[in-house]
Amino acid sequence: MLLNNNGTPDDATDDVMVAPGDPGYKSGLSSGWAVAGYGAYVDLGYLPAYSPPAEAPRPQFHHLGDPRSRLAATDARKARVYDTWSFHYEHDGLDQDGQYGADQGTNGFDDDNNGVVDGPEEREAPPPYPAAMTAIRIKIRVFERDSRQIREVTVVQDFMPK
Repeated sequence: MLLNNNGTPDDATDDVMVAPGDPGYKSGLSSGWAVAGYGAYVDLGYLPAYSPPAEAPRPQFHHLGDPRSRLAATDARKARVYDTWSFHYEHDGLDQDGQYGADQGTNGFDDDNNGVVDGPEEREAPPPYPAAMTAIRIKIRVFERDSRQIREVTVVQDFMPK
């Protein structure tokens, strides 16, 4: 999240907090707004060209997804997919990538000779986003044309153990 102006919320009335996906977030990053904190609900693929500051935690969901998964969006206008991924993708008897034979990510061999048996780089069909999803927020917005009313409902589910 970013905070504009001089970065202190107590001495300025025009400061504003924004999160990824909010208007002004991308321009705030490039114009030097002060960072108030990290951690927000974001859309998958929210900033494909995002380069965080060195002190920032590494973003997990800012890209369009690993194209090897075949579930990733091919461009920014297409829907993104989060998949919990199971080893069935990697243990299906098919050679999806045409290297080292079928199922090199689960065959028990170091196929790419990097010293790691069945490492992540040997996966033929990795998940689009390899990070665990710790929570989800779903917004449902409905517009009724006749009355010109908008109704919005937000559902939040935390997946972390209490």
